[in-house]
This record gives sequence, structure tokens and C-alpha cells, in this order.
Amino acid sequence: MVAPEGLEPLTDHDLLESRRLFELVLDSIPARVFWKDRDLNYLGCNRAFAVDAGLSPEQIIGKSDFDMLWRDQAELYRADDRAVITSGIPKVNYEEPETTPNNQIIWLRTSKIPLLDEAGRICGVLGTYEEITERRHADAERLKLEEQLRQAKKLESIGRLAGGVAHDFNNLLTLINCYAEFIVNGLPENDPLRYDASQIQRAGERAAALTGQLLAFSRKQVIQPRPLNLNAIVTETEDMLRRLVGEDIELMASLDSRLGQVLADPGQMHQILMNLAANARDAMPDGGELFIETSNVEIDGKFAAQHPETAPGPYVLLTVTDTGQGMDQATAMQIFEPFFTTKGLGSGTRLGLATVYGIVRQNSGWIGVQSEPGKGASFQIYLPRISAVPSPEPLRESAPATLTGGETVLIVEDQKEVLQLARTTLESYGYRVLEAAHAEEAILVSGGYPGPIDILVTDVVLPGMNGRELAGRLIASRPAMKVLFVSGYAGDVIAHRGVLDSGLEYLPKPFSPDGLAAKIREVLGPPRPLPC
Repeated sequence: MVAPEGLEPLTDHDLLESRRLFELVLDSIPARVFWKDRDLNYLGCNRAFAVDAGLSPEQIIGKSDFDMLWRDQAELYRADDRAVITSGIPKVNYEEPETTPNNQIIWLRTSKIPLLDEAGRICGVLGTYEEITERRHADAERLKLEEQLRQAKKLESIGRLAGGVAHDFNNLLTLINCYAEFIVNGLPENDPLRYDASQIQRAGERAAALTGQLLAFSRKQVIQPRPLNLNAIVTETEDMLRRLVGEDIELMASLDSRLGQVLADPGQMHQILMNLAANARDAMPDGGELFIETSNVEIDGKFAAQHPETAPGPYVLLTVTDTGQGMDQATAMQIFEPFFTTKGLGSGTRLGLATVYGIVRQNSGWIGVQSEPGKGASFQIYLPRISAVPSPEPLRESAPATLTGGETVLIVEDQKEVLQLARTTLESYGYRVLEAAHAEEAILVSGGYPGPIDILVTDVVLPGMNGRELAGRLIASRPAMKVLFVSGYAGDVIAHRGVLDSGLEYLPKPFSPDGLAAKIREVLGPPRPLPC
């Protein structure tokens, strides 16, 4: 070799030391480095690359990717090599898999550039890569959590909309259902109009059930939870579930005898089982098996981190599994949305699973689903397990002996038509009725009425001042007055997260004439005997 002018020529010893220094530098680089000739055979590599291959750097020289452990990816790698050599354009920072010496698949971020000879001609390809398996998994987990949060926020937004719609709709249904009942009861049995009116009445009842499901999904359904053992709920519901799913589906239950208690509304728990069983039935048109299991579980920090809607602690787990058609991941992400369905038009309300979701979340629980196409579906419901059992509420008579009364009722309702309906209804049952369209008017009516007002019946949502605030103002001057709150959407005025505040009385809209009279009679207690 001829040295540049003014420099001593390099000796063989110098060349050997330079080579050793070059190899030392290459082996100190954490990234894997390799280079190939135009025939895509390896010319060399650093030690990190050789470790991945399970060989020494010397053993790799002359081999092709078909001779390596990653032969399954050989054609993938060589296609990239050929593209770089042919075009002369680098390919940088792309991801690809690799099979390791222990037969595991790892992920690489790779870059390749043309390898040039002394004349500047492309004589091969030079590549580097780094392993990004853990980072890729972490990114995937992060994206999964972000998607879960987006889905939770989406359902929350839909729930707020559903609650608002239910409020207005329930006012309309109160009118429709009550006047339909008046017409039905006022017509003779043989009158042809009676059938027409009864169809309106039945349609109104179905619509009322639909708004009830919307409120359950939106977590605005007012409930009164109490300590429950889910085993008892499953046992109570089992016969009904068997009739619901039919004879071609075998129902089996495995209940933990040491199951802890949860604080929940029993009606809602029955509703969960019925809706999940109906969903399983529809997923098994040719028959199958339905399993219901209960157990005590502990949610740890790792599980809670992977499921943002949960918190660590003791839970009761209710699992409902079917052997039906199953679903893919994209479908599973949407099944709790209202009106989403994989069934045909006209098949139910399409609110069953949305209702289940809302009930579980209202009770501070979490619901998940595991499913694959053709492999059935498993719903896991986690409800917080309670250690101390609260004192039970005193039991009331299920229905008063009479619906009539002579007491004075102050009705506050901002919907003119509903106010007129309530007044007409209660007067027909013998009550003296005072009325107001808003809170300020109610305060004036109360202040100007000389006699006792036995009960305030007020809508929860009023313009200016809500029903709870109004009741507080009036009770200050009339401490013996009872209060009944009425609303199609109670919000958080009389309930926290839908749980009715202790000591309050509530009647949901839509109500029937008998339902309104019965609730007032229940709150007032037995009618006072008439004076002689």
C-alpha cells in the first residue's frame, strides 16, 4: 500500500491493529451491524449480531439468511436487500420480526443502506437493527389502554345523552299512558274503541320499559341497594332462566359456597342475569350450554392498571359463559353500546348488554368479555365485595289497603299537561290539591294556604330551584309535611350515582294513575279515620 505524501507507509502490524480497533468499535455498538455482498451472502457482522444468530462472527461469513435460525423470515429480509441494492435508496426505521435461537419471535427496527466499493459502485448492503420487542409490547398495551379509555368516555357521553332523552320522553309517556288508561277504564267491555286504546296503552308500557333500559345504561336509574349474596339471586332466577333459554340449551351453575356479599339492588341483579341469558340464547340458535359461576376474587394493582375502570380490592366475580357463535375483537369492543347488534332488524330492543353495562358501572363494578368467533363468549362481572353488612331498611307493606284519601297535596310540576293530569288524578281519589308550576310559585302557595299541607309532590328537575331545595324551604315552615319526589330522570339531586339518598321517597316517571295514588298513600300511611 502506498502511503499519502509525507506519511510513513502502513505496516502489516499497523493494518492488524486497525482491524482489531475496527472490530472493537463494532462490538462496542449495542445495535446489530451486518453487511452482505450482491449475492446476499454475509461478509461480516459485529458480535451483537452473531449472538442473535447463535454463531460466532467468523461462522456467519459466507452464509445466507436461508442458513440462519431466521430462515422463516429469509425471503422477507432478502427482498429488502435486493430493493436497496437495485434502487440505491436506503430503507430506514421499519419494523420486522425475527426468530431467535430459543425459537421465540422478537421484533426489530431495521435500517439498510447501499454498501459501496472504492469506485463508488454498489457492491452489497449494510444493515443495522435494534430489538424493540418490549417497547412494541408496551406501545401495544398503551394503545389498548387508550382505546379502553376512549370507549369508556364514549359510553359515558352516550349515557348522558340517553339520560336527557329519557327525562323528556318520560314526561310524554306519563301523559300517553295515563290518558290511555283513563280511556280504557271509561269504555264498556264490548266497545271496539277499547281494544284500540288498550293497544296504545301496551305500546306506552313497552316504551316505558325502553326508557327504563336507557336510564339503566346511563346509570341514572334510581336504586336502593342492599346486602346481597349473588348465589341467592342465581338460585331465585334459575327456573326463569331455563324457561327463557329453552330446552335445547343446558343451564349449569357452579356457585362458591363461601361467596361474599355485595351491595346492590336485587332487581338489577336479576336484570343482569336475564339479559345475559337472552344474549346467550340468541348466540346459540342450534342449542348449546350456558354456565353461570360465582367466586371471590382479589383485583391487584397489575389488573387495575390494565383495566382503568377498576380499583384494587376484594370483589365477587359473576361469570356467564356460553358455547355460542362468539365474536371477533372489533365486535366485542362495541357490544355494550346502545342499539349496537349483530342480529337482524326487529330482534329485541338492542339494549340488553348496554343495560348490563350501565348496571355494573352504577354499582362500582367492571364488566369484561372474552370471545372468539366460533368459540362462544364469557362475560365476567366484578362487583365490590363488602365486609360489614349495613343494617337493613325496615320493610313496608307492598301495597296500601286503599288508594283514596282526604289529605291536602301540593303538586309542583313545570310541565303544564303533567300538572293537570296529576291534579285530575288525585282529585278523583278524594285528595285536596294545590298546584304550582315552579318552585317560587310553590313557596307563595304554601305561604298563603292557611291549613295543613300533608304532602309535597314535586318534580326533581325544576327551573330556578330544584325539588330538593324547594322541599328544604317548605319543610322549614311545615315540619310535619311529607315529601315525594317525582321525575323521569333524577340526576344527582336526590341520588348519588343513582343510589337514592337515605330517607327520601321517589316515584319514577312514567307513572300510572293508580301508581301515583298508591305511592302517595304509602308515604302518608293509612288514612286517618273521619271525624264522627
